[in-house]
Amino acid sequence: AAHPSGMSASVAFVLLVLGFGAKAGVVPLHVWLPRAHPEAPSHVSALMSAVMVKMGVFGIIVTTTLLLPDGPTWWALLLLALALPSAVYGILHAAVASDLKRLLAYSTTENVGLIVTAIGLGALLNGAGQPDVGDVATVAALLLVVSHAAFKTALFLGAGSILHVTGERDLDRLGGLVHTHPYTAASFGLGALG
Repeated sequence: AAHPSGMSASVAFVLLVLGFGAKAGVVPLHVWLPRAHPEAPSHVSALMSAVMVKMGVFGIIVTTTLLLPDGPTWWALLLLALALPSAVYGILHAAVASDLKRLLAYSTTENVGLIVTAIGLGALLNGAGQPDVGDVATVAALLLVVSHAAFKTALFLGAGSILHVTGERDLDRLGGLVHTHPYTAASFGLGALG
């Protein structure tokens, strides 16, 4: 039988990961994300993706590195079980989305999946006695957080600019934007490089 304190730590870990995972937009807790971004003004979507979603990621990082750093292996596997489907699901839905802001929302789900994958790998490696490699994975997660916040902000603001000048978010109707609005297309393209 498990020690009561170990059981309560496991319950706390699962609840924290689920709570922060819902804020971060990991699958299957992501359902709010592709609905909220298309409805919100673009500057609000930029803020949601750059700050609010990252607060969920930050909570997962704090949970795994500060609050409950020495958990059993299944904790890291739980993170990977949430993260990997998020990455795949997000990119598959982004690839077929025709609404520009919905595409960016699913891209956020994919990027959060990659970030949480790095966090899970860091926890798994730390638990396996490889703290140096585990720390590299955790630093990679932090770099992805900063990178995603920067480029997704640029993309949502660019999407707002595109919507402002064209009145469209439907990707099937936005062909030739580089010819009619070269500065808008260039600014969006710079964000897409991220």
